[in-house]
Amino acid sequence: MATMTEPSTTLFHAPRLERLRARRVSAHAQCQTALARRNGLDNVSCHSVDGKVVISGKVRSFYLKQLAQEILRKIDGIGAIENRLEVT
Repeated sequence: MATMTEPSTTLFHAPRLERLRARRVSAHAQCQTALARRNGLDNVSCHSVDGKVVISGKVRSFYLKQLAQEILRKIDGIGAIENRLEVT
C-alpha cells in the first residue's frame, strides 16, 4: 500500500526564492551602474536590506545626495530607498 507524503515546501518555494534573489542582484547591479555613471557618485555604495535599498558613502553636496536618490527611484525593482549619504 502506497503512502502519500506532503510535498516539500522547500521545493515548492525554491523558484520563487530564486526569482527574488535574481531581482535583488539585478537591482543591486543596476544601482551600482547607474550611480557610477554620474560624476561625484562613483564612490557611493548600495545594498539591499529588508526589501529596501540602502545607499551610503560620502558626497560633496546636498544636491548629489538627492540626485543619487532620484537616480535610484527610476530603476524598476527598487522600492524604498534609505539614503545614508554623508555630505562632506
